[in-house]
Amino acid sequence: MAQKGAKSSYINEYLSYQNCGVNITQFYYDMGTNMFCVSKETGISRQALARFVVYRASDDTNNIVVRYLEEKITKDYQETTRQNKRKIESLRQKVNAAWELYLKREELLEEYRKKHHVERKHPMERRVTEEEIFEKS
Repeated sequence: MAQKGAKSSYINEYLSYQNCGVNITQFYYDMGTNMFCVSKETGISRQALARFVVYRASDDTNNIVVRYLEEKITKDYQETTRQNKRKIESLRQKVNAAWELYLKREELLEEYRKKHHVERKHPMERRVTEEEIFEKS
């Protein structure tokens, strides 16, 4: 929809992929949010947020949206790394516990090998380092 009148005046057109060549919804999805959430958090209308994506928004709107998106992606990154640190620590503990259990079982089995005069069929496993685990995955 466009306003009738002189072409030099502001035209309030509906911004869509067809007439501006930018998928606005996809932009906000790629930023890890959506227009509704950005509008709610910043107080900027969804129409202005659509104009931001196609470089037609005011400087004030641009500044607010860019700051909000910077904070949003920074918080997402920090939260993801915090969660992954917890997971890595948990995995580190599991690997250490598995190594200790392996050594304990080997020690118990060694008694029986000596008692029954059975030689080791498989070589003793070596401890896997964290770097090797990350390298393989």
